[in-house]
Amino acid sequence: MSDTSRPSDHISCARGDEKCLAADRRKAAAQGGLSRRIITGGLGAVALLLTTGGDRGAGDPLTPDLSQQTPDDDAKPVATLQHNSRVLSAAFSPDSRRILTTCRDATARLWDGDGRPLPTIFQGHGSAVQSCAFSPDGLRILTGSTDKTARLWDRDGKLLAILEGHTEQVITTEFSPDGSRLLTTAWDATARLWDRDGKLLAVLQSVYDNVLSTGVVFSPDGGRILTISVRGVALLWDGNGRPLATLLHKDDTDPRRYTEVVSLAFSPDGRRILTAAQDRTLRLWDSDGRQIATLRGGHTGTTVRTAVFSPDGTRILTASTDMTAWLWDSTGQSLATLRGHTRQLLSAVFSPDGRRILTASADMTARLWDGDGKPLTILRGHSGQYLPVAMFSPDGRRVLTANGIPDGTALLWDAGP
Repeated sequence: MSDTSRPSDHISCARGDEKCLAADRRKAAAQGGLSRRIITGGLGAVALLLTTGGDRGAGDPLTPDLSQQTPDDDAKPVATLQHNSRVLSAAFSPDSRRILTTCRDATARLWDGDGRPLPTIFQGHGSAVQSCAFSPDGLRILTGSTDKTARLWDRDGKLLAILEGHTEQVITTEFSPDGSRLLTTAWDATARLWDRDGKLLAVLQSVYDNVLSTGVVFSPDGGRILTISVRGVALLWDGNGRPLATLLHKDDTDPRRYTEVVSLAFSPDGRRILTAAQDRTLRLWDSDGRQIATLRGGHTGTTVRTAVFSPDGTRILTASTDMTAWLWDSTGQSLATLRGHTRQLLSAVFSPDGRRILTASADMTARLWDGDGKPLTILRGHSGQYLPVAMFSPDGRRVLTANGIPDGTALLWDAGP
C-alpha cells in the first residue's frame, strides 16, 4: 500500500532502544512508495550509494510465487557516505540531486546525488539528530533531535528557526505537501503543527490514547493528518490539528477489544485510508474515517508490518514478520508472493512509477523486484542487526538504505534502467 499524497523521500533509523525501532518501523510504513535510488544505513559511521539494474477473504493458494526465479547478481554500492558517527536518518531532496544524512554526533550533512560530500554541515542541535525532511521545493530542511527540539534550516545550512515546546526527544519531522506547515512528533505524548516559519499552530493530543508519537503522515492535499500512537491507535485529524475520527481494528468476537495498528497510508487520490494491524488484517476506510472493508488472509506471521498503495492506487503491497511480502489488487485479491528473505521483513515500497518493488529485512539485505514480484537483485552491504528502511530516490534512479543498529552506514545504489 503506497504512501500518502506524495512519495516518502526520507527515512529515520533506529536509535538503539525498542521505542525508537517501533517508531521507525511505523514511520517507514507511513512513508509509502519511493523511487529509483536507494540509501542504506547501519551502525558503522558510513553510508553507501548503490546502483541496481465489504469484507473479503484473501490468500488465493494459486497466487503466483515468482520469487523462486533466480535474481541477478548482487548489486554493488556506487557510493559509501562516510561519517564520524552513527547514521540515524536520511532524505533525498525532491529533485534527487541532494542527499541529507543525520548522525548521532548532533550534525546533519549534505551529499550530492552521487554520494559525494558537499561542504554544508548543519550544526546546532545539542544531541543526536534522528529525523530529517526536505521541504517540497527543496529549499528548506527540517531536523528533529533527542535534544527535544526541531530546527528549520535553509539548504545552505543557515538556521531559520528553532521549534521548541516538546518535552521529550523529537522522533519524526514532516512538511505538508505544499510546504506551508510542519509537523513534529515526540515521546512527550504529542504531535505539534507549526506554520512554515516555525510558529506553533496546534498541539495534537487525544483523549482516547494520550501517547501520540510514532507514525504520522499528511494526506495528498494536506487536508488530513494520520497518526499512530505507541498503543497502536490510528487517529485522523483535519489539516489544522482538530480530531476527526479514531480508526480501530476491533476484535470480531469482542468489539470492546482492539488490536494494535502498525501501519497506515493514504491512497494517492486521498479518498481512502489503509491500515494494517497485529491481527494480520488490512482495513480500508474513507477519508472521513468510516470503515469500508476488511481484507484478510495471506500472511502467516504474527504481524503485517507495513502496507502501502501503489502510485496509481490499484495495488497494495504488504510486508510481514513471516519473511514474505505480498502483492494484492485494491479489493484484496492476492496477485503474488515475494519470497527470498531469511528473516522478518521490515518494509516494502513501490518505485514512483510502480514498476519496481523494494523490500528490506532483518536479514540485513534489501531486494529489488519487478512490479509483478519477480526478483531482480539483492542489495548486500550492511553488517548490523536491523535494516528497517530502504527508499527510492524521487527520480527513481537510485536507492538509499540506512541503518542505525549497529553498523551506522548509509549506502547508495543504482536502481537500474
